[in-house]
Amino acid sequence: MNSKGSAEAVCGYKCGALPSCAPLAAAFVPAQENAQAQYEPDKALARGTLFPGLDLPFGNMVNDAAPNVPLAELMAIDFAAHDLSLYLDTHAGDAEAFAAYQDLLRLSVATASNDHRLGANEAPPAVVSIFLGDELEEIVDSIISQNSYAGAEHRALRIGVDVLPSIPQDTTDRNRTSPLAFTGNKFEFRMPGSSQSIAGPTTTINAIMADELSRFYDELSQAENFTEALHELVRRTFSEHRRIIFGGNGYEDAWVEEAERRGLANLANTAQALPKYILPKNIELMTRQGVYSKEEILSRHEIHMEKYCKVIRIEARTLVDMVQHEILDAVSAYEDRLCGTVLRKRQAAPEITCHVEKSLASTLAIRNEELLEEVVALKTALETEPADAAMEERVTYYHEVVEAGMEKVCETVNQLEALTATRDWPYPTFYKLLFSV
Repeated sequence: MNSKGSAEAVCGYKCGALPSCAPLAAAFVPAQENAQAQYEPDKALARGTLFPGLDLPFGNMVNDAAPNVPLAELMAIDFAAHDLSLYLDTHAGDAEAFAAYQDLLRLSVATASNDHRLGANEAPPAVVSIFLGDELEEIVDSIISQNSYAGAEHRALRIGVDVLPSIPQDTTDRNRTSPLAFTGNKFEFRMPGSSQSIAGPTTTINAIMADELSRFYDELSQAENFTEALHELVRRTFSEHRRIIFGGNGYEDAWVEEAERRGLANLANTAQALPKYILPKNIELMTRQGVYSKEEILSRHEIHMEKYCKVIRIEARTLVDMVQHEILDAVSAYEDRLCGTVLRKRQAAPEITCHVEKSLASTLAIRNEELLEEVVALKTALETEPADAAMEERVTYYHEVVEAGMEKVCETVNQLEALTATRDWPYPTFYKLLFSV
């Protein structure tokens, strides 16, 4: 649009008038690329960004040369410095925001199904931390200590085979055990489950970041010397929230202990995470940013709790049905076949001990009786649910009683599956699920 509101505005890039149908913006989600080299200052000035991963020229129209004006080199260096300052400013907000609202971030991915995933099978643990990689972590430490940063160099990986060339080691060192990891040109939030909508986590992250950057703006807008104030703000923020940066193995028990020493929350399951939703600081955050009203937050809290209870109840009732109508009978039938084999062998050759069949049948009988007792206890737990209790009490009951009962049943079922012949087992075995596709 021009100043008179006409759609025929001059483009300014030697292409005549801008047609009324021309798009004004393009969405860009960069492909994941690690260890990207930054542009040289003069090229960064020409392209409008220091980071190649953020360089998406609109309409494939680019500048490849810096402006041909005096002091162009100084302009380029100044631009690169400001681009880095902007990045570090925003990154400092990441550390502070996620340290302050780690419980809310964990809550945004809290579901009954995701409880089985977090902390296993390449899923990050439930403790919220940020992984930066060696290079960025050294930069952060140099900012905190106010020492100069020498810069990390790419090292060659020694792979033990002389005929293959050396492979440059990525200084970001992709850490699959981190909930929030820096991967070359962006951060990845890896905690959401595959069946979960990203709307909830995205809303939470945006609200947290907006709140922290708003606070940064309030402080920097009053500064007499912006550059010095920005440096001090970044240094102070990293110093106060360095505890949330962790580059080690998130699967180790040692990290859980270390996280506790650092004061990081370990909300291992949804039942522990849900009460954090209505903490005063979290309600104030969402209302201050205009995301939800207090009434909407309380309503969503009730919905989350009710959904958790219903999912656990459906899963438990399904498990009871599977055991009662299929598994108990299948194991008993296999026992009967084993006992019949023993009798036939004894009749044909009395000297045969049939130790394998007898031991297996005896073990199956014992485990099957245990399974019956456990499934009866689980069914009783479902029937005696405190339906009139407060929703918070029901969440605790479903986690501590019903879900705990399900785990006992599943453990015994897994043992029976390992002992029962595949042709007698009523459901696809883990082996078939994993290796027969």
